Amino acid sequence: MVQKNKTIPNFKKEKESHNTQQQINEDMLKNSELRYRRLFEAAQDAILILDGETGQIMDANPFVQNLLGYSLNELAGKTLWEISPFKNIAENKELFQKLQKETYVRYEHIPLQTKQKKFRYVEFVSNSYMVDHTKVIQCNIRDITERKKEQEKIQEMQKKLKQLVSDRTAQLDVTTKSLTSETKERKKAEDETVKTKDYLENIIDSASEIIFSFDSNNRLNIWNKTAELLTGYNEKEITNRSVENLPVFNGHTKMLDLLKNNDHHLGYNDLVLITKNNIKKIIRISGSLVKNPEGVNIGSLFIGRDITQNIEAHGKLLVGNSYLVISKNNSSVRDLYRDLTTSGYEGVFISRSSVEMTDNISNNVNSQLFLLSHEKIKGFETIANPDELTDLVKEISLRNKKSIIVVDGAHYFITKFSFEKFIDGLYQINDFVLKSQLIVVLRIDPSIVDNSQMAIFENEFQLLPSQKLDNLILDDVLYDMVKYVYEQNQSNSMVSIKKIITKSNVAYSTAAKRLDLLEEKGLIFIKKQGKFQTVYATEKGKALLHKRQTV
Repeated sequence: MVQKNKTIPNFKKEKESHNTQQQINEDMLKNSELRYRRLFEAAQDAILILDGETGQIMDANPFVQNLLGYSLNELAGKTLWEISPFKNIAENKELFQKLQKETYVRYEHIPLQTKQKKFRYVEFVSNSYMVDHTKVIQCNIRDITERKKEQEKIQEMQKKLKQLVSDRTAQLDVTTKSLTSETKERKKAEDETVKTKDYLENIIDSASEIIFSFDSNNRLNIWNKTAELLTGYNEKEITNRSVENLPVFNGHTKMLDLLKNNDHHLGYNDLVLITKNNIKKIIRISGSLVKNPEGVNIGSLFIGRDITQNIEAHGKLLVGNSYLVISKNNSSVRDLYRDLTTSGYEGVFISRSSVEMTDNISNNVNSQLFLLSHEKIKGFETIANPDELTDLVKEISLRNKKSIIVVDGAHYFITKFSFEKFIDGLYQINDFVLKSQLIVVLRIDPSIVDNSQMAIFENEFQLLPSQKLDNLILDDVLYDMVKYVYEQNQSNSMVSIKKIITKSNVAYSTAAKRLDLLEEKGLIFIKKQGKFQTVYATEKGKALLHKRQTV
């Protein structure tokens, strides 16, 4: 009996202990839920919780309203494809079914429109999982609109490199002063110097940007691996040479000007490099001074990137280059010539066409017309042979003005003389063009040359950027807009944005968005004329129209 009575208090204690533990567990559960709810609400990504079966929005955190301007009340109960901002992501139920089937779906650079009609580019990540035997889909939306600009990246890297160079220079100075001490210390300092040099070289050579620098005597002393790959010139070939003796720069005048402005930050500039294969590359560089610990300038550091492809992707022609147009008729080169001379280029059009065909070109104040003929023709200058063509291009190149030369009579030179004679003249012409402000355009009728001869032309000349139309797809609405602009250009009618809005019967914002897209694809360009902005079709746009019309 005594033993039995002893167990009663123990039972009560155990029961109380159990109740206490249960209360602790419930409190911990509540605290855990509260913490996760706070994390959910404080998250700086927009989060949507969807019913995994119906697609209806069950919950959303406050950041959804910050990002998109829609409150939870406006979103709750609606399906994802019913909400305007997400139509670019989930346009129909079939795509939602993809979210249901796959546990992880991710989209990048998705444009969303906020309630205030502003555009945001987001990263959209969807995860599906089970909660209490119910499938839910969690959508995380991250705003990537304000990603750091590439120039900020260059500036940051430049700042780190400058600091690193300065710090290492200071260390080397301290080490140098101690070299007069014992031999052991000298050896230690030499090892440290080697390690530092290797460390710096590894950083500079590992960079994806082009990095080069000059010392205080304007001699190149750093030329990283990226610069080697771009130009074909390795470090041993090009370092320790003064800027005047470097073949990689398209004339040393601009580079010298940048080096002379060494009393302030050198800023951003576009620089032309000439590769070992005589190809021009455009790089956008940022320059700054390199100083020793005493604040004395010891050189200039430049960091940049290759922007040639970006420029050519928009159908722009680069001065100092020669381009090839493969076509049976001269309509495309005539349009190109007319556009450039209208834009301020001096022009020379060399053709076998009759006076009637070339009359509108000869009346252009920025143009000269040369006819290919052994006979003198009243009112026109003539060219009789490849040597005279070469001499003319040389003379124009020495003027150092932005000029376009169209050679539209290759068949005359090839049949009248020989292919070898003509191509020899073209080699000389391209040597003049490379060091000048010229653009030379050669039209070749493919029916007059064989494959081996065409291959020589293609190796010596670049394909016109406007003919690079692979993978370019345009819907009917945008196509019609380009076509309208081109037709108005052809009739010498000014195409204002207001005129396009009236023609398209759309709102200003819609028209502006379409024009931005066409300009981004390099199919149009917008030029300010007085108080108005006028729209023009580019050569790339015209080529696209022609290609689609002939398909």
